[in-house]
Amino acid sequence: MTTRVAWAAAALLLCGSAASAQTQDDRRVGLTMGYPTAVGVLWHVNDRLAIRPELDVSRIHLRSETTTALVPLASNNESTASSVRPGISALVYVARTDDLRMYVSPRYTYSFTNNSQNEISETSTWLLSGSFGAQHKLGSRFGVYGELGIEYSRSTTR
Repeated sequence: MTTRVAWAAAALLLCGSAASAQTQDDRRVGLTMGYPTAVGVLWHVNDRLAIRPELDVSRIHLRSETTTALVPLASNNESTASSVRPGISALVYVARTDDLRMYVSPRYTYSFTNNSQNEISETSTWLLSGSFGAQHKLGSRFGVYGELGIEYSRSTTR
């Protein structure tokens, strides 16, 4: 009688552990890279909503030298521009087919640019955008995203 109980307990344990392994959902947090040079995190809040904060940092230094043929005067121009652009978007999933998920995404971004060419100017820009996108899962740890949308921005320069 005890062997029957032991076999029944082993069968229940095996079935219970197999059921819990099948119900594990997809990964909830991942890294993102976008073009142009944005790095972020994708956090799946639930099956229908994901939050994607991102950061884009850039610095450009240009130097030019001009010499005229008629008057032998050389002029040097240097300019440096640095930009910081944090942003956040929400991915609201609207359809799912196998490894392809489609979503709509509102997005807010704020950009601060510092430019020094002869004089220093600072530009702050906020952007609102909306896009339609698709996410294709290529493996258990890799996916590809594509988006198409519109954007509205407003800038202030000092």
